Parts: sequence; C-alpha cells; structure tokens
Amino acid sequence: MIMDTFKSSKEELIDGGSHLKEYAKKEYEYSKLKIFFQIASLTTSIAKAILIGTAFTLFTVFISFALAIGLGQLFNNMYLGYIAVAGLYLLIAVFIYAFRSKLERFIVQKLSKTYFDDENI
Repeated sequence: MIMDTFKSSKEELIDGGSHLKEYAKKEYEYSKLKIFFQIASLTTSIAKAILIGTAFTLFTVFISFALAIGLGQLFNNMYLGYIAVAGLYLLIAVFIYAFRSKLERFIVQKLSKTYFDDENI
C-alpha cells in the first residue's frame, strides 16, 4: 500500500515535470513571437515616421520660402520676410522647449501602450 502510494507520487511528479517542460517550451515560443511582433511593429513605425517626416520637411521648406517671399513683398523688403519666418520658427522652438516634459510624457505613454500591451499580439 505504501509502495503504491510512492509509485503513484513518483508518476505524478514525472508527469508534472513533462507538463512543466511543455509549459516552458510554449512560453519560450510565445516570447519569441512577442519579440518578433514588437521588432516588426517598431520597424514599421520608424519607416512610417521617416517617410512622413521627409514629406512634412519638404512641405515646410517650400511653404517657408513661399511665406518669406510673400512677407518680403508685403514689407517691400525680402530680408524682413525671411527674418519674420525665422522669428516664427524661433517662437515654435521656444514653445516646444517650454512644454518638452509634457511632450516627452505623452510620447513615452504612447510607446509603452503600443509596445507593452499584451492585447496587441
């Protein structure tokens, strides 16, 4: 009777060990899949940011020249037009600098939500 109990306990331990190995294997496969998803998502996000950033930069350059020329004609002095556009960019830079901590917090929250949310997989 006691030997039967030891045998059944031994079999249960061996069976539990195989379940543990299977769990570890599945967890490893899940981790690989999650890492792949995060790398693919990050790569896609970077590519989109580069493309959109390039298009926006070109737009900004051309609109800046047009605005500077227009303001220069309005002021009858091209230098003043370019200085006014430069002043506009200076104001934008000061505004971004003043609210940099809020902007940083917003970006970190968005990224953490995107890359550490288990529902995305």
